Amino acid sequence: MNKQIIQTFFYIFLSCILTVQLQAKTINEKFTAVPHEIIDLSNLKGQKLSCQPKLIILHFWATWCPKCHAEMPQLDKIYEHYEKKGVTVIAPTIDIFEKEKLAKYYQDHGITHLEKVIDPNLVVAAAAGIKGVPITLFINSKSEVIGKAIGPIDWNIAEFDVWYSKLKLGD
Repeated sequence: MNKQIIQTFFYIFLSCILTVQLQAKTINEKFTAVPHEIIDLSNLKGQKLSCQPKLIILHFWATWCPKCHAEMPQLDKIYEHYEKKGVTVIAPTIDIFEKEKLAKYYQDHGITHLEKVIDPNLVVAAAAGIKGVPITLFINSKSEVIGKAIGPIDWNIAEFDVWYSKLKLGD
């Protein structure tokens, strides 16, 4: 298990270094539909799903990832605007630190709506096949991964609204 964690962390770190030059693209440019597979979110520390959302945006990131810094406040705004429409944003950091440090990061970056979620042992990241950050998985109400986006996204609310209205969630 420790070997898998170290290997996963290495792949994530390496891909972050290799993708630093990637430019953020819109959700329409980045979203790729994938065959549905079930993902278990029960190992995330700090996340409480109080309802069955229509869409979960599962965004893996790290504080040491430069492209992730711009995305987190944008994701916070997406969650603020779309929570009532059935969208939940879960953004586990793969950083290995205590929740207090994550709280300070959120405060310093004006993140007020997202829960503080840590995947300290990379259990969920490894199970989801995450090999770099930022990576976003899109999960329907049946816990099936319906799409993914590799690399940074410009989370523009107007563009997200158009994309979300076209998304077939099967509800």
